[in-house]
This record gives sequence, C-alpha cells and structure tokens, in this order.
Amino acid sequence: MGLTLDPLAVQRLLLDPTGPVQRGLYEIAEEVRVLAREKAGRSEGEDHQHLQDSLRLRKTVDGLGYQVGVFESPTIGYALYHHEGTDPHPIDPIPPNKVLVFYYPKAGRVVYLRHVDHPGTRPNPYLTDALAEVRV
Repeated sequence: MGLTLDPLAVQRLLLDPTGPVQRGLYEIAEEVRVLAREKAGRSEGEDHQHLQDSLRLRKTVDGLGYQVGVFESPTIGYALYHHEGTDPHPIDPIPPNKVLVFYYPKAGRVVYLRHVDHPGTRPNPYLTDALAEVRV
C-alpha cells in the first residue's frame, strides 16, 4: 500500500492564489509591509511620507512568493540610504546649478549653499527589522 500524489493537486495547493499556501504567504508579507511602514518613521521632510507610501507588495518573478520593498518609485533613490544609513559625505550642486537650495528645519527657512558637509545618517533597517518581528 503506497502513497499516490496527484501532481496537479499538489501544484494547485502550492500555487493557487486562493489556496492556503499563497494566501498564507500573502498575509505574512502584508504584515511585514504594514510593520515596515510604521518603522520607516516620519520626519521633518515629506520624503519619509513618500517612502512609507512607496512600500509595496509584489509577486516574486517565479510566482512562488511575495516581496516587500520599494519598487519603481521616486523614493527608490534614497530608500537604501534610509535603510542602511550613510557615512559623512560632501554634497555639491549638480551643474549647471551653482548652489544647493533646500528647506533647513533647524534654521526654519530655505537656505542657499555652495557646499554641504553632511554628517551622515543613522541606519533605520525598517524592512529587516519588520521581517525579523514577523518571522514565523
């Protein structure tokens, strides 16, 4: 007396979007996304709000799971820096601009500078921390 498996039934069990495996993976990934949004935090700048709004859920290329992250978004340029932090670094205007123009919260106004020595930023590993908290 042997065990016989129906390959199509097993495939449906694992891959059907309405089945228990894919539904469970989606629920876990959505929990990670929601927690990562909270952990991304809010700051003085509106950029962090955009980062929170940019956190998305998508199917993996192979269709076997889900990814949580920042995909195809204007915030993708700084999402990694926000997550991993940065070392101190210079910031200079990009030609043809001759000065940097930005709102500086500590001064409470817009400032115009030819050069900035940025002190760096602390990492905020909002994605990996959320994944570690949700880990099943």
